[in-house]
Amino acid sequence: MLRKHEMSTPVGNRHIFAPPGVGMTGPGQVDVGPISDAVSRAWQDVIGVPVVHPDDDFFVLGGHSVLAARMIARLRRAIGPAVELQMIYDSPQLSEFVGAIAARVSEIGPAQAGR
Repeated sequence: MLRKHEMSTPVGNRHIFAPPGVGMTGPGQVDVGPISDAVSRAWQDVIGVPVVHPDDDFFVLGGHSVLAARMIARLRRAIGPAVELQMIYDSPQLSEFVGAIAARVSEIGPAQAGR
C-alpha cells in the first residue's frame, strides 16, 4: 500500500517508490518514470540480468566498480550530468538510486540535468 507521499512507476511488473517530495506534477517535481526505466534498462544491460526489482542491490546482483562506471556513463548520456558515480555507492538499491537521481534532477533543475 502506498502512503500519501509515495507514487509508483512501473518497472516490469514491479514498482519503484519515489521518495517524499518527488512526484509526477507540480513545480520542482520530477517524473521518475523515465528515470526508473532508464536505470532499470542500464542495470539489466550492464550487469546482464533479465529483470531487476526495486529492492535489488547493484553490487549483490554482480555489479562492481568497472560496471558501475559503465552504467553511470550510460545514464549520463540518457539522463544528463545529474547522475554521479558516487550515487551508486551511496544508494546501491535500485529504488534508492532512482530516488537519488530524481532528487538531484529536481535540485539542479531538469534543464541543467540534461532533460
